[in-house]
Amino acid sequence: MIEKNTELKIIEAARKVFLVRGYSGARMQDIADEAGINKAMLHYYFRNKDKLFESIFSESVNNIRDIFSQSLNSEKEIDNTLINFIATYSEFIKNNRYLPSFIINEMQQGSEMVEDLFKKNIKMYPIEFIKKLKKEQSLGTLEKYDPLQIIVSIIGLCLFPVLAQPVLKILFDYDDNKYDKFLTERVAFLQKFIIKGLKK
Repeated sequence: MIEKNTELKIIEAARKVFLVRGYSGARMQDIADEAGINKAMLHYYFRNKDKLFESIFSESVNNIRDIFSQSLNSEKEIDNTLINFIATYSEFIKNNRYLPSFIINEMQQGSEMVEDLFKKNIKMYPIEFIKKLKKEQSLGTLEKYDPLQIIVSIIGLCLFPVLAQPVLKILFDYDDNKYDKFLTERVAFLQKFIIKGLKK
């Protein structure tokens, strides 16, 4: 039990350090300090930084993948699917604000290790959601936009206020509480905005 608790403590510490500093900026000593253990004990559980990073990056990608697959590939009608996805994804990234920039930044580094980890863990394609979109489009209830354009647009509209938070807080003159309120209110706005934009 002690060993398991120590391992979980290390993973939690590594998550904090990697999400803020990325792979290149994180040091094993930083992770050991965050976990409250010495470096020798850290190396006992994880031989090197790569092993720890693989664990955290894979976990991060899997969390995003699960949100997409569970929300977009549900059996609900298209409107309810969109409403649920926007709410679920927005809430997730609001509560995990460093996660999207962490994944994007690491992917932009061009590391083969990161690319391989991403390909290995992201095996997800919203087939059911695309089928529903195309069915509604064929019935004439939705505009015939490219489904991938729709998905990318929804992701971008949800994601941008989180990625751009430091800039937008200055532009709007918002403190943390006001910005949290803005993000909460934005969910209902996006649900109406996107659904109305897709309707014929």
